[in-house]
Amino acid sequence: MMIFALSVIGCAVFATCVVGLFFWQKSRETGVFLALGASRKRLKRELRRDLAGIFLGSCATGVILGTPLAWGLWQVFQALVVDTKEMPLTFKHLHPGLRCLCN
Repeated sequence: MMIFALSVIGCAVFATCVVGLFFWQKSRETGVFLALGASRKRLKRELRRDLAGIFLGSCATGVILGTPLAWGLWQVFQALVVDTKEMPLTFKHLHPGLRCLCN
């Protein structure tokens, strides 16, 4: 449980640093656009679009790369540590199109 807590704290610190860098870069860009006469409404729309693209891209990448990685690590775990029928690897909450690839 302690390892889980430490990993969550590490991920939170990393995410905070990344968000800080993103907004630092965007604030400079926003200042330039405001100086050139862009409206605040347009800048808000552009920022939302950028954030939505990053969010959706990150989620898709996580699912696409995470599912095969979890399956591969599970195969290594079964081969090296334990292989019992009581411990199956299941993807209950996975999209049906992706679930057929994992069975």
